[in-house]
Amino acid sequence: MEINNRQVSNFLFITRWHMYVGDFDVMLLIHLVEHPDRDTFPGLRNGIHTYFLAAADLIDYTDAVTRQHLASADRSKGINNRPFSVHQQTSLTQTYIPLAVRLIAMLLRPCPPGWTFSIPEEIQSKLDKMVEDNYTLAATHAFFFTLWSYPYKPAIRNRIPDVTIQFLALAGIRKSGSWKEAFELTPTFARILYLIRLTMLYEIHTRGSNFAHSREVLAPHFTEKQNDCTFNSVSYIQHYCSTVAYATRGPPKLMYLDDINFEVMLYNGHRITLVMFKAFMALLSTDLIDIFEKKICLGHLTDFVLPDHDFVDNLNNRELGYSFLDEQENKLPSERFFQLHHIA
Repeated sequence: MEINNRQVSNFLFITRWHMYVGDFDVMLLIHLVEHPDRDTFPGLRNGIHTYFLAAADLIDYTDAVTRQHLASADRSKGINNRPFSVHQQTSLTQTYIPLAVRLIAMLLRPCPPGWTFSIPEEIQSKLDKMVEDNYTLAATHAFFFTLWSYPYKPAIRNRIPDVTIQFLALAGIRKSGSWKEAFELTPTFARILYLIRLTMLYEIHTRGSNFAHSREVLAPHFTEKQNDCTFNSVSYIQHYCSTVAYATRGPPKLMYLDDINFEVMLYNGHRITLVMFKAFMALLSTDLIDIFEKKICLGHLTDFVLPDHDFVDNLNNRELGYSFLDEQENKLPSERFFQLHHIA
């Protein structure tokens, strides 16, 4: 069937994901990439979480230069001054690692009739070994390293050979059957790239103490435009998504219902009035005073009244230890000033 490209979004025109999915039942495909419960694949969730948290722990035991190289996706722009760093554990476990769990669950689930995944034999063998060994660190790392360093090559009957891109294509479908917008997918791409870097960091550590040599050998697998690998493919799509997101005008989020006094508006479908806004500001002011008296002053100086006029607080001053109490223009009473400064 011939497709009119002018009726296809710019994002799908580049990825061709709509052609990969075709007219297949999207609800069956969405089920393939759902996050599994604990009883579906015993050991899967715990094993994958353990592996990536162990990889994240290695960041603190990695020299700064190696971490800078890991954070430098585009070598043509030089080495990044900001090194690869660890995220909060809650962020890793709640938003990053679940993507890897869903990817493996996709490969372990039986495909619906008429649908197949293109999985190279080498990756399939690593997957089987990982499950057989109950997701040990060694087996799990072997799988992810092979998955994200494999030289995928597109073919006539296999336009999307990369297993990770196959997963992202299905993860980009809404339950309604429509495709997610480009801006909705960019965080997912960024998280996959972070997990790839963690895997490459783990591999660097498994190759011995010569990090300089290992990072150069592995660089094509965590940089752009160096090799036709998963990192480059995901990064390329991410860049294009960002371009589309910035260039696309969204529908209006704010609309005034009162075009005379402009005191009533619709914001994201919610009716908001000026009276409601004033009440919110009053509540915010009360909360700020409560925080200042109880959490900053620790219950002391409750009889102290800060000047509400000509009050100076330099928000541009980023010096370590700066406080509004340092501003001479505030002219606080000397005794109270000393007590406040001591508490602060």
